[in-house]
Amino acid sequence: MDERGITQTQVADVLDRSQGYVSHRLTGKNDLSMDIIVAVAQLSGLAPRALMVELTERTARGYEPAPRTGQLPRLN
Repeated sequence: MDERGITQTQVADVLDRSQGYVSHRLTGKNDLSMDIIVAVAQLSGLAPRALMVELTERTARGYEPAPRTGQLPRLN
């Protein structure tokens, strides 16, 4: 989603949480939570279900996340 310019900080702002909270969930240090999924979907203009389907498909294909740049992985 980096082509959309969505950052962890933007997701954190939507959630009224810290960037670290978002980072820990996106990097797997803590379980990914539905609040993150909903915020990312909201910022990208997708329905949460559409985002979940895309993530599931990418995981099934062995998707590798983007390097830690503060940007969220791309979803095409």
